[in-house]
Amino acid sequence: MTFTWRKASVTPTFTQDEILRDNHRFCILGAGRRWGKGRLSAFKLRNKALSCKGTYFHVSPSEQMALAASRLFTEILGVGHLSEQYQFSIYIRNGSLIKFITEAQLKSRSKFVGYLSAGIVIEEPWLFHDQRGLAQWVFYQLSVSNSWLLLAGIPPAKHWVKRLRLLSRVVVSRAGFNPNDLACYI
Repeated sequence: MTFTWRKASVTPTFTQDEILRDNHRFCILGAGRRWGKGRLSAFKLRNKALSCKGTYFHVSPSEQMALAASRLFTEILGVGHLSEQYQFSIYIRNGSLIKFITEAQLKSRSKFVGYLSAGIVIEEPWLFHDQRGLAQWVFYQLSVSNSWLLLAGIPPAKHWVKRLRLLSRVVVSRAGFNPNDLACYI
């Protein structure tokens, strides 16, 4: 699989290709700097939004990260699919909506009450100050719709890797979701 980005043909690594093709409902991606987590998340979000009409969320800890993600996504999407664009929202010609939101915007959840997500990407989830609020919002979105979730970021320390895998399996199964719907790439 090859994809075009910044007018250059890019061939993903074996693991990146595996994640792009992955169909699990929940996916956790932990990788180091310069691995391509942001670009990979944008491509996965693009593929899902183009294939299935719906509202998709990209959640970032800061406004700066949300704007960077919005610019990257617009670049990857291409002008041909773009319908309308605002600072934190992108409308695609097939009717899909991508909302780039920050932790501060999540605190006023009333803005997002009418939106049921078709998919959620969370960038650097461990940088959020209000982890509980983020978890509650995500759980609500996943429980009321059949959406998918991608968590992408750098694990804070090596000892977190095992802990993260175990914790994610426990959380998914306790929430009543099928643990087989979870893929961990760490």
